Amino acid sequence: FENRKPCRDVMIKYIRRVEFLKGILNTKKLEDPVERAAAVQMLPVNIFTPNEFTNGPSITTQIHQKATAKYEKEIRQELFETNLANTNDELRQRHINSNNQDEDINAVLNYHHKMQEKIAENMILMTNNMKEHALTASTIIKKDLSILEKSDKLADNNTTKLKDEAFKLGEHTKSTWRCWLWVMIAFVLVVFFNMILFIKIVKKKI
Repeated sequence: FENRKPCRDVMIKYIRRVEFLKGILNTKKLEDPVERAAAVQMLPVNIFTPNEFTNGPSITTQIHQKATAKYEKEIRQELFETNLANTNDELRQRHINSNNQDEDINAVLNYHHKMQEKIAENMILMTNNMKEHALTASTIIKKDLSILEKSDKLADNNTTKLKDEAFKLGEHTKSTWRCWLWVMIAFVLVVFFNMILFIKIVKKKI
């Protein structure tokens, strides 16, 4: 009886890839591109193994690289649009009143300062969230590994029982065959002796 069981390393890699894809999907739900970029960077990278068919980057590596490039592009675009809007506002203010130049500069500096504070807060929040997700994923993986170990033990026990039952069945079959063999031998002997007695009786009568 052949025992077919999935490799434990393959199951672990599969679980990690599923968690990675869940992380990618969760980053798409975030509205702030800075949060999305930070979430992608926080994803685990130890599951990125080379493609065994092309010897190139794996699918997960390509997904990670494309997502990182996409969110970085969104951040640059948002910063460019913000700077462009600030520049246009500043030019309009200069045309309206040149005396407000210092106030415009302070407003721009305050805006950028607030943006930096917001980015820092988002990074801290994303770090805490990723830690919680990592702990949850670790707990799930441990439970899955425990289930796999129990399944392995159960499969081993079933295999051993099947082998024992097969051995007993073989022994029983051999014992039955031997019994019938002796019965046939006894039957042949009885017939043989009866034939001898019959021949002797017939000769005496003649």
